Amino acid sequence: MVQFLRDKFIYVPILITIILWLIAFGLVYVELLSFQNDIILHLNLQRHIDTIGSSGDIIMMMIGFLLIAVVNVCLSALLYDKERILSYFVIYSSVWIMVLGTLLVYALTVFN
Repeated sequence: MVQFLRDKFIYVPILITIILWLIAFGLVYVELLSFQNDIILHLNLQRHIDTIGSSGDIIMMMIGFLLIAVVNVCLSALLYDKERILSYFVIYSSVWIMVLGTLLVYALTVFN
């Protein structure tokens, strides 16, 4: 496990994932949690509202992104000794998922 955390190809993506999650959570906290009314979650191509939710839905999405990141780190740690390249793929997929999550949160703050 110590060798897993010392590997720069593992440590850096974990750090990037944590930073991106904190940025996304900061956007949610500052921009969306103060809303008392409904939040627009999805717009269609004609700019009509498809889905409306609450700030609790946004918090559940953030918890979901955090759980995906934790599961990917655990899976990467389990695969590190046997299949190192697969471990790298899993941990970098966590970074891309978090990039998409941060973009999603940013888009929600722009809509609302």
